[in-house]
Amino acid sequence: MRVVKIEEKAESKSLSALLLKANLSTTQSERALAALHALNPHVDITKVPAGTILLVPDTPSFKVSASDPVLGNALGEFQQIVRATLDQAGTDLKASSAARAAERDDIVAVLKGAGLRRIIESDGALKQQAAGATKALQEQEQADQADQAEEILARASAAALAKIAELRKSLG
Repeated sequence: MRVVKIEEKAESKSLSALLLKANLSTTQSERALAALHALNPHVDITKVPAGTILLVPDTPSFKVSASDPVLGNALGEFQQIVRATLDQAGTDLKASSAARAAERDDIVAVLKGAGLRRIIESDGALKQQAAGATKALQEQEQADQADQAEEILARASAAALAKIAELRKSLG
């Protein structure tokens, strides 16, 4: 459904010129005006005052260019918000993955440091704990599916934005 604001006082003939396609027969024009009146029963189509807002049916008889979508650009704005939010989520995901990797690297560097290595080597229990910690870090690095998560987010983002674009297209 579409909407139009009547800028100047209008009657049936001027409404037809404003809203209807030029190549319509008299019968088609009458049907189209009847459909317009059915959507706007509160308005006398023969005397429409300036400033009146009319709902316009989505039928082939009406010019699309003469009216605006009821939703305005709400879906376009929604699409921009979704895009920005998903882009930020991707950026945050990459940053957190990089931070986790840097933390793991820092821990491994400390564990491999000469001073700590000497202390660890001198204590059997500590040596065993350090080996367990190193193994856990390696397993965590392998289990960290940052690339996969980024790919899933990218695919989901593209799909969501495509659906919104499709909806925008279908609603005019």
